[in-house]
Amino acid sequence: DSVHAYSTKYLTYISNKETINTLDRRKIDIQMFSQYRVVNPALVNMTLGDSPSEWNRLQDDRVYPVVIQSANMLRFNDFFDKETVDSTLEGKTKSLSEELSTQYGIAVVDIGIHRKNFPLANVKSIEEKMVKEIKKDSEKLRAEGDSQYIKDTSEVERMKQEIISKGVE
Repeated sequence: DSVHAYSTKYLTYISNKETINTLDRRKIDIQMFSQYRVVNPALVNMTLGDSPSEWNRLQDDRVYPVVIQSANMLRFNDFFDKETVDSTLEGKTKSLSEELSTQYGIAVVDIGIHRKNFPLANVKSIEEKMVKEIKKDSEKLRAEGDSQYIKDTSEVERMKQEIISKGVE
């Protein structure tokens, strides 16, 4: 009666922005992506149909939690190291792909973090911390410069006194 054609190309899903907590309880906004393809059209048709909204719902329900759980296990600084994030997600991708291909006929080939942002509420506190750090560093450099100046002027004054005393003799 009807024919449903499924593409064998890789399809890309990009999620909505979500705020998560890292292992050290710092907040960050992430947006994930996944690339997948149909490997069993009959199973996809039985379980999800040919509606892309159902495919996106599957990504939200099954793939996105994997990314969030992985991100929650990383420290804030590790979260920005691409190799650490990729290695964390790589093992999860394989097991998730096997599970989804047997249940739904879709194979996930790549999962990753599409975008990482600081929540707007944190930007102000980050700016304040940066300003404090800069002031602290500048005070330290001024103190070092002042001590070097005093040391140099005292050395010059000592040399001046030696030259004057040699000249008087």
